[in-house]
Amino acid sequence: MGRGNAEVESQSNLQERRATGRTVPKPEYELQVELKSSTGGVVRGEVADISSGGVAVRFTRDAVPAVALGESACLLLTSPIFPKPVEVRAELVSRTEMETSRRYAFKFDSDLVLSDPKLHRLFNRRGAYRVAPGRGEVIDVGLRLPVNDDSQTLPVARCTDISATGIGLETDIGTDKALMDVDLVEVSIVLPGAATTQTLLAWIVHRRLVMGGVRYGLRFDAEQTREFASQQDHITTYVLRRQQEELQELAHL
Repeated sequence: MGRGNAEVESQSNLQERRATGRTVPKPEYELQVELKSSTGGVVRGEVADISSGGVAVRFTRDAVPAVALGESACLLLTSPIFPKPVEVRAELVSRTEMETSRRYAFKFDSDLVLSDPKLHRLFNRRGAYRVAPGRGEVIDVGLRLPVNDDSQTLPVARCTDISATGIGLETDIGTDKALMDVDLVEVSIVLPGAATTQTLLAWIVHRRLVMGGVRYGLRFDAEQTREFASQQDHITTYVLRRQQEELQELAHL
């Protein structure tokens, strides 16, 4: 494959991942976005979609101030998961005119979500983003079979992708003999840059043969995993960091 074809394929993959990064926030989060005008007033809009890279908001046309492309705007994000409204700066990157409304798409400052832990929970859905380990990063995954108070240890697997609610693994084909009648396993991972091991129970939701082994897709069990919310926050931090890296790679193609 030539360099041009490789770049096209790489760009396509990144665009596909970026598309999955956009999501409507969970209803219980009740995210509200207000645009602050230069005079200090605020106009509330309806969230169209959001990712850790930005947010798209629909405003009533006769109420929202005009903003030029490339201008920086002040947004107020309000949600029950925030102790108080979060004020962020964002650049207007697109504007769509509709009959009675105007849709603004804003791009957050690149490190906004990473630097503000209060925003992490907005992006902790599996649909929000799934990432592969970075270049040079190898994430080994310990597997155990929970059996009463004891457990059988399996060969170490390799992480192929991870999100806040699940993980993809690849291991040698012999492992599936031990897992052929198993749905629930314990996974242990140390993420790059993390000081602690995350140990979670996970359900095997699909498995398939690949060259030289087996690839598994697992969904974390939030109910049976101890301190799941805390462990999920560690994973979300890593996922968001990798998402930012992928978007930066896309920007440089």
